[in-house]
Amino acid sequence: MDPKQQGVSLDEFISRKLHPVRILVGYLNNEMALNDNEEMRINRNDLESLVSTMEIFIEEFDRVSQQARARSGKKKFTAIDAKTGIKAVA
Repeated sequence: MDPKQQGVSLDEFISRKLHPVRILVGYLNNEMALNDNEEMRINRNDLESLVSTMEIFIEEFDRVSQQARARSGKKKFTAIDAKTGIKAVA
């Protein structure tokens, strides 16, 4: 499901994929608001769904951003030594 094939910009594509993550955050905020204790209990099925939602978003984001980098010709950052890092900040 390449965003370019569907005529969707990268920002629109990511925004749509971000919707389930927003629901996830809302769910967690509600659970915390309902529980005043230091410890919380979440149903295992709910927790598995939360993890799956995050994994799907991360995988899709990585795939789409790698494709966008490949099209733009930008290089990936692999490692920066101390001197290069200091020059980049300065």
